[in-house]
Amino acid sequence: MARGFFVRMLTWGTGCLVAVGLLGALAFVGGYAILSAIVRTPEVTVPSVYGKSETEAIKTLAAAGLSIEVPIEYQESDQYIEGTVIEQSPRSGIRVKEGRKVRLTVSKGARHIQIPNLVGSREEEIFPVLQHWDLAVGQRAAIYHPQIEPGIVIAQQPAPGEALHYGKDVAILVSLGPRPKSYVMPDRIGTTVQETQRLLEQMGFRVTVDWEKVESSENWDRVLDHFPGPGSKLTEGSEVTLTVGSKSDAEEGISWLPFRYLLPRTVGGEYVILSITELSGDKNAAPQTIKVPIEGPGSEISVPVPCRKQVSIEVYDGAAESGKLIYKTTLNASDFNRPESTENLLPEPVQDTPSIQENPQ
Repeated sequence: MARGFFVRMLTWGTGCLVAVGLLGALAFVGGYAILSAIVRTPEVTVPSVYGKSETEAIKTLAAAGLSIEVPIEYQESDQYIEGTVIEQSPRSGIRVKEGRKVRLTVSKGARHIQIPNLVGSREEEIFPVLQHWDLAVGQRAAIYHPQIEPGIVIAQQPAPGEALHYGKDVAILVSLGPRPKSYVMPDRIGTTVQETQRLLEQMGFRVTVDWEKVESSENWDRVLDHFPGPGSKLTEGSEVTLTVGSKSDAEEGISWLPFRYLLPRTVGGEYVILSITELSGDKNAAPQTIKVPIEGPGSEISVPVPCRKQVSIEVYDGAAESGKLIYKTTLNASDFNRPESTENLLPEPVQDTPSIQENPQ
């Protein structure tokens, strides 16, 4: 009985050894087959698909015996148009086994933003806004506009809210403000420099006086020539140069004295007339008359008047048909060398009111 048990155990052990040997043999054969297959797989060179379209890149890699790793990665790009390959891995030029998967990164196109509204902003204020969105001012144009002050953005292209690529340009149209008034230069030759200078400055011109020595006293303080000449077209703010006759080569004797006067409440109309006579010059010289607009009765006028040494100023009511004299005074240039002399220039009206035709003394 013991012998039978021993025989059975020996038989079972032998069977196990045989089974293990068979499994080992099968494993060896399978591994060898796999290793042989790997060793026998040919290698291919990875082609470059940078810059190619996604479809073209897939075809190129398939023709080279390679496959595509999925899913394909997509990224925004400012340099590559939408659908273009911008990266690949493995990189081109290296040798890999046939059938290797290649990872592709494809462009989604440039980033887009919604264009901010620039209309109504000052031009200098839009640059930080555009810079924040990596935009820049492209074409710039400017036009005159009667209602919009200078420097305000009137229009833009693309319009607010439209989509635009990062780094692109925005065209703007900027206001120059109201169109300057245009004039035709009047002929002022032969007129007094004081009258002409005041007239031109009231029209918005910048006046420069060049003095020229002349022998005839009739041409002293009178305009000999001016540039631009009569009939020239000018815009508001243009510069006008007056050539004026004088006793000497350089006229240094004229000072502009501040004249202020508080009008009486009996004055009517929209202006008063100033008659200015230089007392130190030619006694026969005609007085200079200036029409000064006023705000109304009781308002104050403030007018610079030319003076060499001493000047007589007469103020007439412009509304009165007879031109009633309402005030008369004398100013001395030497008095205005003292700072305190300009503190109070509000005289009282005179009592007598003769007409301007009477030329009161």
